[in-house]
Amino acid sequence: IIWDVYNTSEKLKIGLQVYILGAYVSVGKTIYNYLAGITVYATHATYDRYAAGDFNANELSLILVIGVPIAWYLAMSKGKSKLDQVLMIINYAYPPLALFCIFLGASRGGLVAISIAFLYILGSFTRLKIMPRMVIFMLLVSSLFALQPFIPESSLKRISHGIDELNTGNFSSRGAIWLQGLTVFVEHPLIGVG
Repeated sequence: IIWDVYNTSEKLKIGLQVYILGAYVSVGKTIYNYLAGITVYATHATYDRYAAGDFNANELSLILVIGVPIAWYLAMSKGKSKLDQVLMIINYAYPPLALFCIFLGASRGGLVAISIAFLYILGSFTRLKIMPRMVIFMLLVSSLFALQPFIPESSLKRISHGIDELNTGNFSSRGAIWLQGLTVFVEHPLIGVG
């Protein structure tokens, strides 16, 4: 669909930029809900989870994660106009803000996914000269440290609880279901059972 709609490199970049600007709406609403104390449905009453509007925190996290490599790609694309410079700053600011919103939503799957997205960012550092590489790295790290005190304690508890579940193989009681699904897949790998 993307290549049918965006048939030139310039149109593709515009479409990707629109995705990031749309994701910023969700980032802004998530942060607003956090500041206003408006939580979303949580499976466990002791965890406050924040997301934009009626979004499921896990689904929102994946939408935000998709934007991380897109924003980074757009930020790394050189433009000379004033608008390009403003968009570059907006795109560079997106990854730490997306990570912050994933922490606000306490999405464990989102954290795994964004870790992979950050590998793309680290891999792209080789395209930069040493000084811009150091400046961008320091800005990213300092922004993460600046946002860290605002992460709710309940989000950190939920995420650490996920690490415990990973160690025990429980995965919020999903482990047995996934194991059964894997067993059926191994028995019927090509045509399935239904």
